[in-house]
Order: sequence, then structure tokens, then C-alpha cells
Amino acid sequence: MPIHLGKCGVDFIGAAIRVALGESVGDADMAPKQAVPVVQRYAFPKPGKVTAIHGADDARRISGVAELVVTARIGDVIPPAGDKRPSGAMVLATGSSHEIALKAANDALALIRIETA
Repeated sequence: MPIHLGKCGVDFIGAAIRVALGESVGDADMAPKQAVPVVQRYAFPKPGKVTAIHGADDARRISGVAELVVTARIGDVIPPAGDKRPSGAMVLATGSSHEIALKAANDALALIRIETA
């Protein structure tokens, strides 16, 4: 995975390295250079054994989807809802406004179908 400055333009990794080397990091180094709305959403499949996963490739093609990770695998057992229930997928989307980023995230999640039996 490439190292990048993220959506705010701050090089957090570079700053951490400089601190580890005993160098100083100023306020200007940590000040956001840009503001881009980001929305993160999760898919929680029905409990049961995962039998099929559909739609991830189509969801990744939606404009604004920066990252989509399907963590569920065929054969996994999804437990009933609880404090530590794992998600089946995660979508990270951006846009020129919060509403546009939210729509991209929700549209992507709507395409992901994790079937359980």
C-alpha cells in the first residue's frame, strides 16, 4: 500500500518519523492543507454461514469510492449481533460535499450482497 498524505494534506507518517529521530514538528506541519468530506460505512450481513458475495466490483466503480474492503469470506460464520460483531464490508467514500460522499458510500453498500444461510 503506498504512503500518501490522505485527504487533509498532512504527512502524519513523515511527522512521526521526524519525532522518532528527535527532530521537531511544528504546528504548520500538522495543520490541514485541505478539507475533503469523507464518509465511512459498514455492511453487517445476516447471521449465518456466508454462501456468496456479490457486487463488490460494481461498488468499487462508483465515483467517490476511495476504498472498499470486503472482510467476509465464503464459509465464514457471521455471529448474531453483539458488542463485537464483525462487519462484512467497509466503504470509504469522498466527495465535494458531505452529501455527495454519503450518497457514494450508501450507493456502494447497496450493491454489496453478502448471502448467508
